[in-house]
Amino acid sequence: MGDDKPIQIFSSPEKNVGVNVVKSPVKLIILEMLRSSEMEFDEIVSNTGKSKSTVSVHLKGLREMGIVSYKPHPDDNRKKISTSMQELMSMALSRLLIAELTSRIPRIPR
Repeated sequence: MGDDKPIQIFSSPEKNVGVNVVKSPVKLIILEMLRSSEMEFDEIVSNTGKSKSTVSVHLKGLREMGIVSYKPHPDDNRKKISTSMQELMSMALSRLLIAELTSRIPRIPR
C-alpha cells in the first residue's frame, strides 16, 4: 500500500506482448516528453536533468519494450531522434484511414 508510484500501461503489437507496465519515474518523464513530439537525445538529457548514461539506459529499456523508437538525425547520423511508438502508430492509423476513405470516393471517368 505504501508504493504509490505512478504507472502507465502500453500495448506493444510488435512484440507478442499484450501490455507493458512502466513504473520508473524517469521513463515516465521521457514518455511524457515524447508524447507531444520527437526529441533529440541531448534535448531529453537537458529536459530531464539526468545524466547522459541514465537517459541512455532508460531509452534503451523503452526501445526494448517497443514503446519508443528512434531514427537517425537528418543532418548528423551520429545523433538519434527518439519518438514514441504511440505517435508513430497514430500517424500510421491516420494514413490507413485516409487511404480507406480515398478508396471509397467514386472515380470520375475521363
